[in-house]
Amino acid sequence: MNKKDYYWAKYMLIFGFFCISFGTSIFLKTEHAPDEAMRMLIPEYIVSHHALPNGMEEAVRHPLWGFSYALYPYLTALISAVFMGIAALFNGSAAVLLTAARLTSVLSGTGTLIVVFLIGEELFERRESALLGGIFVGFLPQFVFLSCYVNNDSFAVFTVALIIYSGFAA
Repeated sequence: MNKKDYYWAKYMLIFGFFCISFGTSIFLKTEHAPDEAMRMLIPEYIVSHHALPNGMEEAVRHPLWGFSYALYPYLTALISAVFMGIAALFNGSAAVLLTAARLTSVLSGTGTLIVVFLIGEELFERRESALLGGIFVGFLPQFVFLSCYVNNDSFAVFTVALIIYSGFAA
């Protein structure tokens, strides 16, 4: 495979993954995304109160379970709150804010795919192998699903991919 065809295929796969993840994030119902409603309490609190929750506030605690995800690290919620704040400038509807919050996972998944391609280029001499590695990682149904709703998992996978890739730069 020549270099031009490889880059064309790679960028089309990245763009295709982004479109699939973003499109699904627009239409995915909250009840189909595990614990998303509870995770959304944190960025909603940040956007509405302009403050960070400590986990003890009633607004971020689940009434049945009695705990809050604000007691755990919530960097992804901070990033989602930034996207929600920007989206609120244009349209404050609940659907738009939810999609804006989900953008963190969509971009994390897309970033993971980009880094996996970079890892594949370092590991394999043949470009086809790097493409195949990216397809296997990026288009696993579970990973695509993780990249469509508010969670910490897609960002965690992205950071692990970055750590692995940084090992090649050392």
